[in-house]
This record gives sequence, structure tokens and C-alpha cells, in this order.
Amino acid sequence: MTSDRIGTPSQQRTIEELVEASGDGVFVRELEDGSLEVLTRNGGELGRHRVSLDGSAVLLETRPTGWRRWGGPLVWFVGFGLFIGFGIALGTQDSHGDATWWTVVPMLLGFAGWFLAFPLLPGPHQLARRGEKWARLGFPED
Repeated sequence: MTSDRIGTPSQQRTIEELVEASGDGVFVRELEDGSLEVLTRNGGELGRHRVSLDGSAVLLETRPTGWRRWGGPLVWFVGFGLFIGFGIALGTQDSHGDATWWTVVPMLLGFAGWFLAFPLLPGPHQLARRGEKWARLGFPED
């Protein structure tokens, strides 16, 4: 979803400023009164903003990212390291073509940990409540 479909032009300008300030994308949803709620991540803090119809923004809540700031990347790098390290060991061992458990098991655990780390990475989605519908704006992959 793109920002040209969400809110008034003044709200769009404010959202663009929030995206630039965060250096990452934001999550946006429209409230019943026409104002927008925006979730951001600025360094080590998560923020919830309310953008009124005239484009003025009010910061409603800030929260530190907590352990996810280092826990998510740590799990990702450890998983990636296990996968690559034991993958190399699997390729260099000389067991007549049979993979041994000491290389296959850590390699599979590393592969699983590598993908399980993605939800642990810090992001504005942590402030979203269950059942709320949010539009993603400004993320590099969008």
C-alpha cells in the first residue's frame, strides 16, 4: 500500500517526514475520526504517533525495543554461523559420502534459527495490537 492512498496531503507529508526520521518504514492505520495512527522505530525506541487531519503529529507513546535490539540479530548471526560453519564441515569431511550427525544436526538447527530470528528483530510492529489492520509504508522492500 502506498502513501498516496492514505490520508490527506498534509497527513501524507507528515508520514513522509516520520519515515525519513526513522530511517526505516512505518505502519499506518486510519482511525474513525479521519486521523492516522503511525508506528515508528527510531534507533532504540518504538513510537506511536497520531496525525490529525491538518497534518500535525502528536507522540502518544515511546517504548524501548528491549532485548530485541540485540537478541534478534544475535540469533540471526548465530544461526547463520552454525549453518555456514557446519555446512563447510559437512563438505570437507571424509566419511565416504555419509553425513554424520555432528554436522547435520547443528547445520539444521542453525538453518532453523536463522529463519526464526526474523520475527525477533525489533520493529514498529511490536506496538501493534492483535486484530488491527496496518499498512506498511516506506520499507526498503516495498
